[in-house]
Amino acid sequence: MEFPLFYEHNGTTILRTPVSSNEDGSLNMTSDMDIGSVVRISYGDPGTIVESIREDSRRLAQFAPDVLHIFSCAARRTFWTNREPTYEIEPLYDISPSCGFFSHGEFLRTKGSLNQHNVTLVIAAMREGEKKTEVALPETQEGYAMSRVPLVSRLATFIGVTSKELENTNRQLALANEELKKTKQGGD
Repeated sequence: MEFPLFYEHNGTTILRTPVSSNEDGSLNMTSDMDIGSVVRISYGDPGTIVESIREDSRRLAQFAPDVLHIFSCAARRTFWTNREPTYEIEPLYDISPSCGFFSHGEFLRTKGSLNQHNVTLVIAAMREGEKKTEVALPETQEGYAMSRVPLVSRLATFIGVTSKELENTNRQLALANEELKKTKQGGD
C-alpha cells in the first residue's frame, strides 16, 4: 500500500496495489496484467496527497456544488492507519452534502480498451442550475497524517528497490556490451 505499482497498458498509465502475496513472493492483483509488462514502484506521499485534495476542495468550493459523489479505492483507506478511513477527504466536508463508497478500483475506457485502476479517488461535483453562493472553506494548519511506515523507512525502502533495479539494468547493459564486442571481434 505504501508503494503502488504502475505500468503502461493500452496507452495509459495504470496504478495498482496488490491485494495480497503468496508464499513464493508472487503478488495477487485485482485484475490481470500482461506477461512481460514493465512494472515500476511508485511512492505514496501523505503530504502530497492531502495537499492535492485541499487544492481540489478549493476549486470545488468555487463551483459550489449541491452534492458531491465520492468514490475511493479501498487501498487508499488502508493507507491512512492512524486516522479515520475518510481522513483524506475531510477538506471536502464543508462544501456540500456527499455520498459515496470504497471500491476495489475504477474502470477507465481508453482507445476502446477497458482498464482497471486502483488507488484512485473519484469526486463528482454536481449542481442544478446556476451557482448559488460560493462556499468559504476554513483554513486548517493541521499536520499531515503519516501512514503505517515512517517516512524515512519508506524512502529507504524505495531507494533500495530503485537501486537494485538500476544495478540489474547495468548488469544487463554490461552483458549486452560484451556480446557486441564478441560479435564485432568475430566479424573483423
